[in-house]
Amino acid sequence: MGERRKTSFVTALAPWLPCLALAAGACAGEDAAVSAAGHDRSTPWTTRPVRGRVMGGERVDRIPSWPGPGDLDAKTAARARARWGEHLDDAPAPVLLPPAGWGEGELMVGPRWWAWSATSGADRFSIQASVQAHVYPELAPALRRAKIRDRLRGHPATLSRSEGIWSATWIERGVAFTAELDCGGPTVPACAEGEARLRELVEGLVWVTAREVEP
Repeated sequence: MGERRKTSFVTALAPWLPCLALAAGACAGEDAAVSAAGHDRSTPWTTRPVRGRVMGGERVDRIPSWPGPGDLDAKTAARARARWGEHLDDAPAPVLLPPAGWGEGELMVGPRWWAWSATSGADRFSIQASVQAHVYPELAPALRRAKIRDRLRGHPATLSRSEGIWSATWIERGVAFTAELDCGGPTVPACAEGEARLRELVEGLVWVTAREVEP
């Protein structure tokens, strides 16, 4: 009888054993209460503050170093302000735009990113900026040894091509930027010069938002 009761108890407990390994909280579905102090159940586990060694993949927010008012391109900044007004101020990172040749385009802003895109003829140029990053400590030694030969705007950069889309990524003022030039497809003659054109576009980007630097 005792052995039978013991077996029944273990059998009943089995589905809950993985949950017992958690340092805090219960595991009874999406509505389970979480006992971690200060944790909002609406916040994904991957974004809540954690203690101890970083395991890899955790999301962290970068702190941008904002341009000052004197760093702005006055004409482009005025045009952007007339188009988007206070929406520009919602951007969590400094906004970079081409000074001419692409019209106004469209600007989208999220809590930790902004994105802009515009078309000119058959070309589409887009820029994305993010203040969020994923931490992978195990990659740090390899990254320190890696020699990134490409540079854009004075910073290490990577350039790549997928079909008719040329992409460039770099980090500037603490913000991760990606710029893409879609030239219509690999068979389009203009795509043969896609890398050079993208480099020229990125180098020509200007700041259109700034913040006063506190003394």
